Amino acid sequence: MYEFRFGGEVQQRPAPGSDQHTWGEYLYMRTNVSGIERAWWFHRVGCRRWFQAERDTRTNRVLRTGWPPLPGGVAGAVAASSAAGVAAGPGGSAAVTNAPPPPGNADAGGGDG
Repeated sequence: MYEFRFGGEVQQRPAPGSDQHTWGEYLYMRTNVSGIERAWWFHRVGCRRWFQAERDTRTNRVLRTGWPPLPGGVAGAVAASSAAGVAAGPGGSAAVTNAPPPPGNADAGGGDG
C-alpha cells in the first residue's frame, strides 16, 4: 500500500550544538520496540501531511492517530479509542497540522513505500 509512508519513530531532537555522537544516535539508532510505538507517517495520496500514529508493532493494530503532539503519551494510547484515519488535531490549528518531517525523510514522495 502506497497511500501512507512510514517516517520513523518519534524521538527527541538533540539541542543545537550537540556533539557528533549525539546526532549519530538520533539519526541512526532506533529502539525497535515490540509493543506500542509512536511513529511519524506521511499521507502521500491524500492530505500530504505528516502525522503521528501509535500502533502495536506485534499485531500492527493502530491505536490512535493525530497531529502532533499527541497528548497522553504511549501509555495513554492503550485506553484511547482505535482510529482508522487521521483524527482532528488539537484545536485544528495550522501550527500543529504541518509538523516538519522527521530527519532523513525529506523526500516524502520517494522510496519504495
